Formats: sequence, C-alpha cells, structure tokens
Amino acid sequence: MIRNPSTGDTLCSQWFANLDDKRSQLLESFAGDLIRGDWQKVLDQLVEQTRSAPEQMAAWEFRGLFESLLGRHHQAIHSLETASILAPLHPLAARCLALEYYAIGRQSLGIDLLVGLAATTQQESLVRLLSHDLLKRRAHQAAIDMLFETLDRLGDSAVLWHELSAALSQGPQRLLDSLTAVGRAIQLEPETANYRLTAAALLIRLEQPEQAFEVVSQLSETSIRQLKCPCCLWRLVNLYYWFEDTPRARICHDHWVGLRRDGHSRWSKVH
Repeated sequence: MIRNPSTGDTLCSQWFANLDDKRSQLLESFAGDLIRGDWQKVLDQLVEQTRSAPEQMAAWEFRGLFESLLGRHHQAIHSLETASILAPLHPLAARCLALEYYAIGRQSLGIDLLVGLAATTQQESLVRLLSHDLLKRRAHQAAIDMLFETLDRLGDSAVLWHELSAALSQGPQRLLDSLTAVGRAIQLEPETANYRLTAAALLIRLEQPEQAFEVVSQLSETSIRQLKCPCCLWRLVNLYYWFEDTPRARICHDHWVGLRRDGHSRWSKVH
C-alpha cells in the first residue's frame, strides 16, 4: 500500500468514493493495473491521455492525484490546476491540491484553499478531514474558525462540536472552551461513548477526577462497546477501578482484551 506523502491518505481510503459516471468510467479502465498496484503504469496512461486529449478534465485530475501519490509535488500541482481550469475539482482532489501547495512551502495558499473548501461543502466527514489537515499543520486557529463557521452554516452537529473540542484542546489555555464544546456534543448525542470519554479526559487534565467519573458513570455496556480504541478503553478501566465501579471496569477490560485479540489476528493475517 502506498501512502500519499502530502495528504497522508492511502490509495484506497477516500480517494475514489462518490465519483460521477465520467470519473468512474475512467477509473475502471485502469482497474487491472490498480489491482496489481502498478501506479506508474496508470500514471503513464493518464499522461498519454492528457497529451492526446488535453480537454479531458478527469484525466488531468486523476493524473494529478497519482502524481501526488508518488510524491511529485510540482507535477501534481500543474495537473490539478489544469483540471480546475476545465471544470470544478472533486472535493478530495481540491483538498489534495491545497496540501500540495502546503508541501512546497505555499502554506498560506494551502490553508486558504482548505478553509474555502469547507465553506462550500455539506459533508460533515469532509469538514472533519479538513480540520485534521489543519491541525496536523499546526494551523489551530484556522481549524477553530472553520469549525465555528461550519456550525453556524450547517446547524448543530454533535460530530462537529466534538471536532471543535479537539481543536480547542490543542490551543493554549482553551481547556474550558474545549469542555464546553464537547458538552454540547454530549447534549446532542448523550449515548455516544467517545464524547463522554473526551470530556472525562479534559476534566482529568483540569484536575477534576470526580467530575470525570461522573461523566462516564452512566455509560451502558452497549455504549462502551462502541469504543474501538484500546488506549481509550484502558483509561476507562483505570477510572472505573479507581472509583470502585467494578462492573463497568470489567466490561471495559473484556472489550479491551477482545480488541487486542482481534487486532493481533488481523496483523497475523497480513504478515
């Protein structure tokens, strides 16, 4: 599996989801080479297509994506810019272009494009992805402003309030603001264990362990089993044992053991 050095994505993660017919047909024509992992052959064919039919926007777009995948930043920028002149880019291709700008030192332009892309989408999943991009590049305030603006535009969303909490928690002296944001997420979706675990972690950082326990003290077994992060579960195990909630501590421990066992099984199959 090749990981894109600019976006951090793998080829199969989100790149080719929700494509229109033209893009899907073009991608299907390379299916054999994609299955074999021959990315260079795919790129060679795309280069030939853009030379013989330079008006094919989808070919330019995919050419830029594969150039980005192979770490060819300047070529990827040229191809994606050419595609954008012919027609609007797919949102993930536009994101790729923004991150390629960032990769070659044009950080301000890259951040502006990421924020602009968030302002035009209705997809919470894309906004979260863009927020992660900004946070990884230490553009904390840009991520915070983007999430506030998206919440104003799209309305209350537990997912986005939780994301805002994560962004706020990385800034200086913003733990209380972060706690307020995740509190709103809990109000909207009280059964979502991840939100309560985030609030508990913040309260522990604020040296309020009793309040941290109170936030997670009503989680059901069903909610606990929503958690897929072994580290998060282990923190819950310790918190429950500390406050002598043995039944929930055992549920968390058993689920933790199961996740570890499943993860080892998947790793063994790969290797």
